[in-house]
Amino acid sequence: MFDAAATLETIPASQRIAFARTLVATLLTTDLTELSDAALTDDLVALIELGESVAALTILFAGAWEPRQVWTASPARSARAWLAHHSTLGTAGAGRLLRAGRFVHDFTIVGDALAAGTLAPTQVEIMAATVTTPRRPLFA
Repeated sequence: MFDAAATLETIPASQRIAFARTLVATLLTTDLTELSDAALTDDLVALIELGESVAALTILFAGAWEPRQVWTASPARSARAWLAHHSTLGTAGAGRLLRAGRFVHDFTIVGDALAAGTLAPTQVEIMAATVTTPRRPLFA
């Protein structure tokens, strides 16, 4: 059997996202008519779970990225504007992602729960939207 985890360990951390993008691009060429009903069903559920994991990872990356202020070297006026310009997110989506990222950055217990899969990305987004500045001390 193929040991995916062992294979990934051989890929440098800086190249793992590129590897994942290549893998997803390859999966997009799958002829779905060749899959049995059981395989299609199992893969659908697995892809939903994978999507949640990627959403969690994206929030965690945003939480690590924004404080570094990498975007300030560009003409962008804000991290949100930079992200909206350089991704498929609009400004509203970029704002939600960055708010959730700041939340997991500021509340590491939430980030740890997100990484562990005990909190869903949607739950973190709701918390980040609900725990406004005046409520942050209460949440902490």
